[in-house]
Amino acid sequence: QAIFSRSNHDQKDKTGVVFISYVSGATFVLKENAGIVGVRIWHAMNDFVGAYNHLNNGTAPNDVSIKGEGAGAYAYRTESVGAYVGYDFTACDGYILKSNYGVSYVNFIKVGGKNGIITQCLANLNFMSRSDVYRYFDSTLAQVGVWERMKNCGESNEDFALLRDGIGRTYTKMVRLENAENLFAMNVFAYGTAGLFDMVNSTATLVNTSLDYIPSDAFVYELSGGSCDIIGSLRVYGISVKVNDGRLTAYGRIANGQV
Repeated sequence: QAIFSRSNHDQKDKTGVVFISYVSGATFVLKENAGIVGVRIWHAMNDFVGAYNHLNNGTAPNDVSIKGEGAGAYAYRTESVGAYVGYDFTACDGYILKSNYGVSYVNFIKVGGKNGIITQCLANLNFMSRSDVYRYFDSTLAQVGVWERMKNCGESNEDFALLRDGIGRTYTKMVRLENAENLFAMNVFAYGTAGLFDMVNSTATLVNTSLDYIPSDAFVYELSGGSCDIIGSLRVYGISVKVNDGRLTAYGRIANGQV
């Protein structure tokens, strides 16, 4: 798919390539300088009800859409829906994640290594509700009826509320940094998660990053060791920053809700 095209109902899912994954662990593994461009990955066995039960019980599987394991790995214009971690690039340097979209249950993106780039990435729960890719699922392996309940849900729907409030705003941090060095992120947005950047022993520069509908007592940016410069940020509700350890500076912050 030359340009990004999401899985909307009115598109009938006829543009681009969709991979329906029934595997545990990583669906795609990228070695040195390998990449993936222009595909959508749906984890058919990870419906939102099952994910809610796993997360509540502390038994979440390590299912990943794309895992980088070599320097220079990249993912452009892809979609990940139903993974517990969408993109795991903790094991490589010089990676690029650009124009990736979807919804994951624990982290949409998880990175480490040196000199990584994350740009133009969006995590939004409605990637699951505004699609009918699940009509292609194998009903012997996937709870298709559960997925169908999410079809075209509005925000007041109880199933969408379970996905948003029971999972997203309770368990999900969009981007997790672990021992990342010199990360650059720009134009990163999430809706309905418990945090935007969760940073542990990492150094990062974040430009034009935002989170909508975070819980009132949750933090958009949390730093536990290392340093972070934030330039241009927007949040709706919640609290902007929490520094457990390290140095954090923020410029051009726009907030709707608590300080």
